[in-house]
Order: sequence, then structure tokens, then C-alpha cells
Amino acid sequence: FYDVVNVRADAVMHYPITQPTTAIRRYEAGEIDFVLSVPADQLTRVRRQFGDQVKIDQGIGVEAVAFNVRRGPTRDARVRRALSMAIDRDALAKNVLGAPRLAAFGYVSPGVSRYPQRAAVDFAAWPAPRRIAEARRLLLEAGHGPGKPLQLRLAFPANDVNRRIAVVLEAMWRSAGVRAELQAKEQRALVADIARGEFDAARVLWLSGHTDPMGFLERLDGSAAGTTMNPSGYSSARFDALLATAAGEGDVARRAGVLRQAETVALADQPVAPIYWFVGRRLVSPKLTGWSHNARGIHLSRFMSVPAR
Repeated sequence: FYDVVNVRADAVMHYPITQPTTAIRRYEAGEIDFVLSVPADQLTRVRRQFGDQVKIDQGIGVEAVAFNVRRGPTRDARVRRALSMAIDRDALAKNVLGAPRLAAFGYVSPGVSRYPQRAAVDFAAWPAPRRIAEARRLLLEAGHGPGKPLQLRLAFPANDVNRRIAVVLEAMWRSAGVRAELQAKEQRALVADIARGEFDAARVLWLSGHTDPMGFLERLDGSAAGTTMNPSGYSSARFDALLATAAGEGDVARRAGVLRQAETVALADQPVAPIYWFVGRRLVSPKLTGWSHNARGIHLSRFMSVPAR
């Protein structure tokens, strides 16, 4: 490595721990120096215990539900729109995540560059009763009513936090007459099922590798339909044409306007329902040097070190 003389750590041990609470216990025991994610529902307690060792960053990412647009009940855009409408994002952000400002109504995360006005779903400001009533109407129009309720599967990564959010989503959908089967899956199995199109709805996290709106919108590019990049299988000629136009636009303001049009098109189709903005909640040992805040949540090992144990 070209800068090996300035790398202070001899090795880095990564521990893949499914349950965040287990990681926190091992951190408390001094076995781990850096915990990647502190569950939102434990943040108050962890802050009380560890103080400024808790590091919070507004991330460049969005938590969402991807719908299968290739097969099953969610092929129908009316069904997808109804399911998205029935999600009370403000209540979820406030009561489950403890941060009302995290409610997401669009795809492009706050904080990206060169995108001053982000798009949002057209029902973002509707009161809950109006959204539920419209969701029920759309489902009835799509052939799902009291005598034939919509039934679908919601798959999500198997951990306590995701299970809690899935239970909340199921309750919100139930208020619109939907019956959802919750399926907790290990990450590898979930990715495999999505790749095969064996799902109706799945919890996904979109993290952008760069602070630009294209980092989110390219995930709906039709050329990537059915891949891990575009798990819903969404493909729209109009959306793809707008992305192509934006890619060839040299004026920053005009490019942002074209991308906003593309985001608006995709939000109307709802292949993916945004739920809340991603926030990094990390535990960093005071022994660890070289760690720094950054929105992308990328912490390079080459700059970090801890005293020899």
C-alpha cells in the first residue's frame, strides 16, 4: 500500500452481529471499539450511559419498502399507491424512531448537493383519515375489498429493530383493509429472494455513494430492473428518458430540474415507498483515534487506531 508507513493499525477485526443489542453489550464489555448502529429505541438509554461516545450523523440514505412490480398484487400501481398512502410516516418517525423530522416523502435524501428542491409524493400533506379513505378506494378499484382483502408478504432483515418497524407497517396497512404476512429473513436469503422476484414487498435501505441526487434516482433505472440496484423491477420509458437528459445536461440548475421531474414520475408510480431518512447512530470508543463525522458514513480504517491491548 502506497501510504503504509502512516497506517497505525496492524489489523482490523469486523464482527458481523445480527442483533444491535448484542453489539452494545460487547462494546460495554470493552470487546468492540466501534458499533456501526445503535437502535433508535435504545438511543436515550445508550446516550445516558455513554454520553458523547454516541455519534449521530444525518446520513445520505433513505429507508423504504420496495414493491414487486413484475408479479403478484403489487404489479398494480393502484395497489402500490394505496399501500404507500396507508403508511403514516410522521407517526412512525415520532413514535418508533423518536425523531419526527425523519419522515420521508421522496427518494432523494436531504443534504445532497445541487438539488435545492426535492420532490415529494402528492399526498404528503394529507391528513391520515383522507389518506386511509383514498387507499381503501384505490384497493377497491383494484379488486380488493371487505370480501376479498389484499393479502401480501412483507419481507425484512431479521433483527429486533426491523421487526418492530414491520409490525407497525402491518398495523397501518391493516387499517386500510390489508392483510400482511411478516417474513423475517437473514440478509443473504432476503437478497436472494428479491433477486428472484420472490416477494411482494421488502424493506430496503438506499445509501448513496456520493452526494448527488443521481445516487438515488439511478436505482430506478430500467436497465437495472430486477437487480440489487433496482429490486422492484421498475421500468419507465419516461423516467429513463429524463435520467438520460439529466446525464447530458451541463447546467447545474437545469439538471436539477430534470432530475426533479424524474423523481416526480417515479413517486407517482410508487415502485418503492420511502419511509424515513437514514441517520447514522454510532458508538465510538474514546480509545479510538482517527474517527470523524461524515454524512456518507464511511470511516476508513487506515486513519484509525487504538492503543495495543
